[in-house]
Formats: sequence, C-alpha cells, structure tokens
Amino acid sequence: MMKSKHFTKVLICTIVSITGVYCIADRVFLGPPLIKKIQMSRIGKVVLKLNYGLISYSLNSDCRGSQACFIKFIPAPAKSTYDRIGDLFVGMGGGEPDNWRLIAEGMLASNLSKKKFAYKYIRSMGWITRTSSNEERLKPKLFYKHDWKQAKKVLCSFKDQYNSAEDTEIVIYVRAGDKLDENFNATCVRANKFGGCNAIFSSYADYIEREVTKIGSNNPGINKITIVTARRFTAPADKETKLFTDIIQKLKPITSNIWLHSSNDLDEDIFYMGTAKHLVAHRDIGNLS
Repeated sequence: MMKSKHFTKVLICTIVSITGVYCIADRVFLGPPLIKKIQMSRIGKVVLKLNYGLISYSLNSDCRGSQACFIKFIPAPAKSTYDRIGDLFVGMGGGEPDNWRLIAEGMLASNLSKKKFAYKYIRSMGWITRTSSNEERLKPKLFYKHDWKQAKKVLCSFKDQYNSAEDTEIVIYVRAGDKLDENFNATCVRANKFGGCNAIFSSYADYIEREVTKIGSNNPGINKITIVTARRFTAPADKETKLFTDIIQKLKPITSNIWLHSSNDLDEDIFYMGTAKHLVAHRDIGNLS
C-alpha cells in the first residue's frame, strides 16, 4: 500500500515537472506552439507519422517581430494522394497540364478523398461514373466546363469544419517551392508572356504589395494579413527564404499584424482562401498545388 502511494506521488511529481518544463519552453522559444514544432519535425512526420494539422502563428506575438523565425517554421507538408488540385481543375478545363488525369485517377481511387472538396465538387457536377467492376471514373469528355459558383457552394459546405478569415483581413496565397528552381516546366512556359517563372518571382513581392495596398485603400478597416503557403522539399532554401523575406518587408509598413496559415489538410487552406473577403493570389504562377 505504501509503495503504491509512493509511486502515485512520484508519478504526479513527474507529470507536474514535465508540464512545467513544457510550459516554460513553450514561452521561451519563438514560433508556433512547441507541440506543433514536434509534430511537424522530420521525426514527428516521417518516423512517428504525426499529423500536425493547422500551423498558425503571428509575426508579432509568436515570433516577436523576427522575420527569420516567421520563415523558419513554415512547414513542408507530407506527400498525399490528395494534392495538385490546381493542376486537376486547370487540366480538366483546358487539357494542360497533361498530368491531370493521373491526379484524378489517384483521387478517385482513394477512399480518403471521398470527403474532400475536389471530389465533392466533381461529383456535384455529375462528372463521375462507375465501371463494370464498380470503380469510379471520370465520364469521358474532351473538356469539362467548370461552374465556379457551384464550386463555391460546395466549398462553403465545410463551414462547420474550418475557420474563416475575418472581413478585416487580407489573405495572401504564396506559391513558392519548386517553381523557384524551374524555368521550363508547364507553369513557367505558360507564364512566358511575363518572362517565365524567374521574372514573376523577381517581382512577386512588388505584386503582393501593390494588390494589398489597393485593397487597403478601398477598405480602411483592414488590420490583419495572413499568408497561406507551405515549403516544398525540392526547393532551394536560400531562394525561398529570400522570397518570403522580400514579401514580409513589403508588408510590414502596411501592418505588422502578419500571420501564417498552413495546414496539412489541403481543404483547410483552400477553405480559408476561397471564402476570404479579400484574397491576393498570383494567377500566372500556379495556385492550389
């Protein structure tokens, strides 16, 4: 009996000590909550298979104004069968990029995708059929004419699942990653009239500053900016860091209330952007990848 009481006391003291150390560390170190750092670390994602969910933190309160901190903790999501939704939608509407059919096949073959926005939208358009072996396939069409009002309606059905941006908030989607290191892939070729990917990225921060300033001048109550983005494993860190540094430096004079929103659930990011009252996204570099 005495041993049992002693063990209980030791266990309680251990739990209290660990909790205390965690709380102190969480306050001392910059960036998102410590538990999120653990979840989105390589050990957390690859070894322990943890899902870090939504990473949301502030340049001011969480990083204490440090741009290096803000950029350092932008996560790189794990590979998923549900991604490259931009390629899927653009390809369905125009035939390029030509990998869109493989993306569609992978999505339709995954049970996890059945609850996702892209699947629900495509099904609502009547574009899914079943084979004789009861497998789902896209109905054969040369092109699929999108109904973006219907897409928005389907997206809004997730309102009880995800948080929305505030009306006084500007949401910015930054497409970085692999595009920083490529000149001749499909997206960069389509952007040739603007000088290709390199030319777009060299003026990306200026574009964002211009669009945010325009929205702010027409909406005096704007008091928050949220950047929706993610890192890519294939991206050169120095170029990506420079891009984010340039963007933040352009935004800080407008407001220092800058937040990051990056989820391992692609639909959570899509919902945050797609339902935002004020959205800035460069249409010529590729979105929703």
